[in-house]
Amino acid sequence: MVCPEGNWSDEQMRDSLGDFTSCKTPSKYAARIGQCFSTTVQGLNEGSVSQLRTTDRKLRVGKVLDVLAIHKGKQVCHSDGNGLIRRELLDKVVKRLPFGPIRPEDVSIIQIRFGGAKGTLTAWDLGEPQGSRYSADLEGLDICLRPSMVKFEDSYKYLEICCIGAHVPYYLNRNVILLLGYHGVQNETFIGMQRAIRDDLDELLVNREMALKMLHNLVDPKVPRQLCF
Repeated sequence: MVCPEGNWSDEQMRDSLGDFTSCKTPSKYAARIGQCFSTTVQGLNEGSVSQLRTTDRKLRVGKVLDVLAIHKGKQVCHSDGNGLIRRELLDKVVKRLPFGPIRPEDVSIIQIRFGGAKGTLTAWDLGEPQGSRYSADLEGLDICLRPSMVKFEDSYKYLEICCIGAHVPYYLNRNVILLLGYHGVQNETFIGMQRAIRDDLDELLVNREMALKMLHNLVDPKVPRQLCF
């Protein structure tokens, strides 16, 4: 709800967020506007990467084609929403995040918003694409966006991080245990796993190092690590 004042109106506010003329349905139009209000942490802008204590130069952003294939007569996009970021640049961005891990090099993917583009960026090493059909497109770039990532055009060019990739623990439930048992996994295997977990929980009460190690699995990854200890 907006109370227009002077020459400023609600329509001008929406126009300042980006060009949404490509949105032909109300639901998609509302979703694209909502994209501008994602909860993110500002990383760096397109103007310079000097704030990361690298060479004082502009952030080099380019585009690379999506990876497409035909499956059962239909076109599928294997790279839908996933771009690339230079490995060393990703490490420096992750170090600036309040919820970043102790070892930035352990992070290989981040979820981002960059102007009207959204999706994920995967770390890549300059040595990897050499000799491939994409090597010429990637040369000299810091970030590569794919067409599938760009939802609308926007002049706001800040790399904003929504979250970082992390290992997701998998827990056995009754259905999975029954399925594995049907395929030959012995009951003693599951009993042994349960016994090991119980031993670890008992160890938390007397072993400080074990308690600190397990703490990372019990707290929100976005909580600053200083608050965890």
